[in-house]
Amino acid sequence: MRNGMIAVALAGWMGGCGGPGGGFEGIWMVSMSPLVEAEPTFVIEHNFSDAVEPPSGTTPGPWTYENSGEQSDSLMLVEIFGLKGKGEDEAILVLEGAIYPGRETDEKGTWEFVWEGHDDNEITEAHVDGYRLTESGASSAIQTIRLTIDGRSATGTFSIGIDVQDAYTESDSWDPMETYLQFSQVPSSSYVFDASGMGISNSPTETECVSDPCSLSVSTSFSASGDFTAAWTRYSDAGAFDGVDSAGQPFGTGLDPYDDYDYDYP
Repeated sequence: MRNGMIAVALAGWMGGCGGPGGGFEGIWMVSMSPLVEAEPTFVIEHNFSDAVEPPSGTTPGPWTYENSGEQSDSLMLVEIFGLKGKGEDEAILVLEGAIYPGRETDEKGTWEFVWEGHDDNEITEAHVDGYRLTESGASSAIQTIRLTIDGRSATGTFSIGIDVQDAYTESDSWDPMETYLQFSQVPSSSYVFDASGMGISNSPTETECVSDPCSLSVSTSFSASGDFTAAWTRYSDAGAFDGVDSAGQPFGTGLDPYDDYDYDYP
């Protein structure tokens, strides 16, 4: 499990939820099981000619490797309150200054909280000689919490999905003497290969692509999910959350056994 990989995305997560004015406002203690990650998926698209699909298998070598492990649950405290304006039906989770809105589903007593963020960017380089490179990146992360309340306790699931896409277009040929570019700026040799298994690169003086410009797109998707339980602490006084908003326990020991630690002895 690579729980550390998505720790940042989890920073906005944990919560139980009470309905607006439904008696569940206040501080909740949440116990979260370590996340189980699905195998990531990769999609590669390109217009390089004479490229073949990467081999589906490899010849087994003399070494085999296994990686397994277990972690104990984490604990944390969150604050829950509802919007009480006329016609409001939204509840809010608060964790370390971040807020997460949610509403009750068609299944009475079950609430769903969803937060989605995304980033998009594009960089273009162009030379008067005709060379042009465009790099674009897009990423999105969606966090979904489904919570079912039963009296003053609750159970639920947390899931997260992350999608990342990097795309490149580059002139198929250019004058390296004019542009001072001797090599391609597209990382195609890591993703597209010839029949011998060698990575294909876009060279300035050869034609490598079916059409101009050369193009490469790499899309990657990650997902993970975990179960949790929550218990209402009965604390709902104003300001009660201020002293415990960052209190909790990490997954496992919170220590990386492969790190070198420096201890100060008395």
